[in-house]
Amino acid sequence: MQNSNFTKIAFVAILMGSFVFFTSCGENKTQETPKAEQAVEQESASEKEAAQAEETTDKQMFKKKVDMFAQMDFDKNKEISKEEFVKFHESEFNNKDKNQDGKITADECGMFDKLNQDGNDYVDKEEYLKGHESVFAKIDANDDGKITEEELKEFQAAKAAQKAQMKCAPGKCGQ
Repeated sequence: MQNSNFTKIAFVAILMGSFVFFTSCGENKTQETPKAEQAVEQESASEKEAAQAEETTDKQMFKKKVDMFAQMDFDKNKEISKEEFVKFHESEFNNKDKNQDGKITADECGMFDKLNQDGNDYVDKEEYLKGHESVFAKIDANDDGKITEEELKEFQAAKAAQKAQMKCAPGKCGQ
């Protein structure tokens, strides 16, 4: 009889010990899991924030470009003539030339490398306007001497696609 009671007590003790052991192991896991999940969630949130910031910037740039069309269309006929385009960029040159020395340096112009045809350390007004005349020709898809809002949007979309392609070249973006 004593043997039987001893067996029962030992069995209950083993069960309780196992219960305590497995419960405590489960608690450790649940404490670690939220930390790991939080890290993943924080990383995911950071990626989402970066994507949203980029999307907001793209939307702002698109709005700025649409507003730019309205600014260039001086006669408000929904077309930009070459003269209007040049007039607008002449004004832009003056705005970019912060020290008003008649020259734009690389820090004053994002398209410096494309506009600087003679290879010196500045772009003068003549180079700037000549460069923008060639941009006009690229935007004027049907070569009628006018830019429509649709032509400008198509040009901007092509530039954005080029930029995205450069950003995700082979070997980048998980490819």
